Amino acid sequence: MDVADRLTAAAAAGDTEVLTDLLSTGIAVDAVDGRRRTALDRAVWAGMTEAVRLLVAAGADVEQPIGEYREDTPLRFAAGRGDLPLAQLLLEASAEPDR
Repeated sequence: MDVADRLTAAAAAGDTEVLTDLLSTGIAVDAVDGRRRTALDRAVWAGMTEAVRLLVAAGADVEQPIGEYREDTPLRFAAGRGDLPLAQLLLEASAEPDR
């Protein structure tokens, strides 16, 4: 498993300790794994608010397309499933609500 795969797996699991360790190695926060997914993508899909908070603080692009087919944005996905804390976090991170 390469480092981008480890980053996205940690994000999906909400493992902020591993995320912090991996990001401290200099890996790009928006690195793409073998399935063309980023850590923010996987954290949003898994509803891992604290992982999303850490990734946003590390500079993750809150407007990046997410999903298997890159069909959504983090904010639209969070709002669509009613995850208000996650949607609020993304709005505070300057996610565009009208996108």
